[in-house]
Amino acid sequence: MIPTRPETRALLAAEYVLGTLQGRARTRFERYLAESDALQREVAVWEAHLHTVMTRDLEPVTPPDALRARVMARVAPPGGAGAPAAGRPRSGARRGRRRVWYAAAAAAALAVLALLLPVAVQQPDAPVVVEPQPEFQPLKRIELAEADGAWEVGVRGDQPIVAAADDGVRPPAGKDYELWWVSGVEGEAPVSLGVLPRTGERTVSVPAEAAGLDTGALAISREPEGGAPEGTPSEVIGVFPL
Repeated sequence: MIPTRPETRALLAAEYVLGTLQGRARTRFERYLAESDALQREVAVWEAHLHTVMTRDLEPVTPPDALRARVMARVAPPGGAGAPAAGRPRSGARRGRRRVWYAAAAAAALAVLALLLPVAVQQPDAPVVVEPQPEFQPLKRIELAEADGAWEVGVRGDQPIVAAADDGVRPPAGKDYELWWVSGVEGEAPVSLGVLPRTGERTVSVPAEAAGLDTGALAISREPEGGAPEGTPSEVIGVFPL
């Protein structure tokens, strides 16, 4: 019966890829594998995962030239494949060594499996829901001839926004343009709404008296780069009634 529990499928797939699933259990798993898309996906995940883990931070190394000769001497010693090599251990000793090697390999593979299985079978994170951004609603367009550009003042949702024109705005070298709200009441100082963006948009903090930017006026001043150093307009170059 093809295993249905995700944890069981992951465990069997991991043992299959690591090579610790042997004998009839491996044969039975391969029969299930031919019939089950879920098992095939699980095996593919483990193959990719183990390849990443096993090769992480490994630098390619070119073996010395003498290594091939030594390997070939071990694989095909002089005298032919059938010729007994001097000092070759007897078959019983070789079987003993193979059993020790298989046990060591299985222990190492199970250790790797114990480390990686919790990562492989954990449930995926819940999808992140991205709320659509509110549409920008323009309220006032302000143009500046010397900058060969313009801005749109408006709201996005309930947030006041100043957006530069698509082509951007180019202040003189070493200068910035700053936006102000002017109440129109004699004696009241202009309130800075911040440096105007050269490209894109930025949010602004509007004083309560501005009542949603539908009273008073907006003004633009030419300032040193970064904004008015004294907190008051240095040189007003445009006024735009609301």
